[in-house]
Amino acid sequence: MRRHRPDRFPAFDLALYRAFFGATRDVGDAGVLAGIAAEILGGNTGELAAALRAGSMRAAVLAEHREAVERWGIRGVPAVIVGDAAPVVGAVPYAHYRAAVLAELGEPLTDASEPPAGRILQTGTAYFP
Repeated sequence: MRRHRPDRFPAFDLALYRAFFGATRDVGDAGVLAGIAAEILGGNTGELAAALRAGSMRAAVLAEHREAVERWGIRGVPAVIVGDAAPVVGAVPYAHYRAAVLAELGEPLTDASEPPAGRILQTGTAYFP
């Protein structure tokens, strides 16, 4: 989806995250992927279905996985890389993400117990001042 519809990839990425972590759906299943893509693309999933059948993106996906493991040491999901710092991996408290972003911005860490209103880094997920 990122290659063929970059304009819709953020919504697809978020939908995958919610499906996997929120609804415990098997996002490795082609039918589940097609259903999520249909929600995001309004039913136009021909390119995704063809790519899944052909396995045309398999090499790229495996290369990204290898890079995550070899370059960053990532062995879990979710994983977020903020700047040059070590990745934030796993289901960690909101405060960990906030601290990583504030450190990258060079801003002091204040009370991180409540997500404050402010700049949205990805719609519907994390909010930072």
